[in-house]
Amino acid sequence: MAIKTNFKTASRICDVIGLPGTMAMCGFFGKAGQRVYIPTTAKPEHLLKKLVGEHDFNRLVDAFGGEYLEVPEVDLSALRRAGIIYRLSNRGVPVHDIAHLVGAAPRSVKAIRAELRLEGFTDLADTLQVEEITESEGGHHD
Repeated sequence: MAIKTNFKTASRICDVIGLPGTMAMCGFFGKAGQRVYIPTTAKPEHLLKKLVGEHDFNRLVDAFGGEYLEVPEVDLSALRRAGIIYRLSNRGVPVHDIAHLVGAAPRSVKAIRAELRLEGFTDLADTLQVEEITESEGGHHD
């Protein structure tokens, strides 16, 4: 499971062009491990220049010109699901109900809870009320 995800390359890119440009690159190129060539010079219509803007494109060229960057896929769904499971577990919601809310098998919920315990998440306070779970977070309201 991907509670801890490797964002090393995204972090390197973010250090150069900031979060908005980095998220644009990660979202646009989308496939995990896609390699993107950073040119040393480019025409005005270059895809990266259009995507992140001229200023950030020039910063990419200065930092990574002539290199291939492996742009990571930024899929936060596993982390989001773990957060929901954590919050609901802290509220005493039964595993079966959590599984129904997040669209997972009870066994998967138990595995995620075990991993969260190993990561030290059991002692953290939380303020989310069960009623606040929205359909966008995987909740279903009847």
